Amino acid sequence: MLFKEACVDTIEAALQAEEAGAHQIEWCSSLELDGLTPDFEATQKLLKLIRIPVKVMIRHRPGDFIYDRFDEDILVSQAKQFSELDGVSGLVFGACTPEGSLDIRQIHNIAVIAGNKSLTIHKAIDTCKDILTETQRLNQIPGDLYILSSGGYKTAWDGRELLLGMKALFKGQIIAAGKIDSTNLVTLHRYVTLLYYHGKKIV
Repeated sequence: MLFKEACVDTIEAALQAEEAGAHQIEWCSSLELDGLTPDFEATQKLLKLIRIPVKVMIRHRPGDFIYDRFDEDILVSQAKQFSELDGVSGLVFGACTPEGSLDIRQIHNIAVIAGNKSLTIHKAIDTCKDILTETQRLNQIPGDLYILSSGGYKTAWDGRELLLGMKALFKGQIIAAGKIDSTNLVTLHRYVTLLYYHGKKIV
């Protein structure tokens, strides 16, 4: 079975994705900025209406994923707030260092906050210098872990070879992302044989 994760930033889009066959939702605001932390009250409303799992983006500002202490305080606060909501199945987060690697300390802290909920490391990993090395480093993070990636390319198809490499190295699950829709999903799946696929037009 393929699990299709729809990325949405409105309640209407979330419910439409559910109706169209999405298996889970990545819930955020401001998709035009590649997704930011959603509004808390809107999230509460969505959780009362939707029946499929909802993962919440934790990203308080657009731009890069290099976070100083001020940023980190905000992100930790948001992670705590959303992780305590009944109905939230997981958090989506990523952080990098100025040197071009993942900030494992910050990711570990958010994983601890997530507790028994899942944590998806988003496409921040695609900005790193050595994606396969960073994939291996994520094996030290506790909990139910996922990596969302296009293999460092603009599309999952272009990054398919690296996605296969990540799949071989990672103890958790890889979620393929990057211009995936109903017209190319089957072809991509035949090549990378992942369980999870993500997109704004996945259904």
